[in-house]
This record gives sequence, structure tokens and C-alpha cells, in this order.
Amino acid sequence: MEGPSLKCPLTTLRLSLDVVLSNGNQAHASELEIAVQRYGDTGSMSLTGDLDDAQTEIFAARLGELIQESTIRNLTLDMQDLRSIDPAGLNVIRSVWEAADHSGVEAILLRASYELRFALEESGLDRVLPVVYECPDAARGL
Repeated sequence: MEGPSLKCPLTTLRLSLDVVLSNGNQAHASELEIAVQRYGDTGSMSLTGDLDDAQTEIFAARLGELIQESTIRNLTLDMQDLRSIDPAGLNVIRSVWEAADHSGVEAILLRASYELRFALEESGLDRVLPVVYECPDAARGL
């Protein structure tokens, strides 16, 4: 008899926002893809695209749900393919990391791109959260 599988199916949520300017032109569409995987007691979230004010609410909800799962003891947030993040997104990360810490979940930010590294340094998050900028042995994506 085979035991339960530790690998759960990949869950992907793709959000996009089309902005139409008052003159009728369409502005740059903001898009964020959130992929979540679970392996035993570890939850992993990968972000692709742009995390701005339009997506922070759903990002906060998905990240919060992940740390509230009773089986999750470790959390990784892979930011390798995240192109940009605004202050609202940084605040979500800060508050969710505090909640994770209070609930006993060990959390780490992984593979922040060069652009995001600057945002993390400017916000001071790199000094209060564990951040690993390079993971040469890690598989790309989930």
C-alpha cells in the first residue's frame, strides 16, 4: 500500500488589470501570476509579473491562507520572476511575515530580482526578513 503523497498539485492564479485612460487609450496592463505548491510541511509561492496596488488584496489573501494552513511550518516566497513591487506589496509581505512568525511558520524570501533587491533594501525589509538573493541549485519556477 502506498503512503500519502507529499506533493500537492500546483495551484495557479493569474490576475490582470487593464487600465483605460480618460482619453480612451489603454495603459500598460498590470498582471500578476501566483503559483502555490505544498510539499509536506512546506508551502511555496512563486510570483510572476507585477505586484502593485491592484493585486495586493488577492496576494495578501492567498499568502495569508497559506500560512494559516495547519500543516504549513515553512514558507518560501520565490520572487525571481516578479518584475516590480510597490509599497503596498512590500507592506503585505511585512505584515504576513509578522503573522507567520507569530504562528510559528518559518518564512523566507527567495531569488529576488535585481529590481526587487533595490525595493527591499530601500524599504528596509532586507534587514528584518530572511532574504536569499541567489539559489543556484534551486529549480527555476515551481
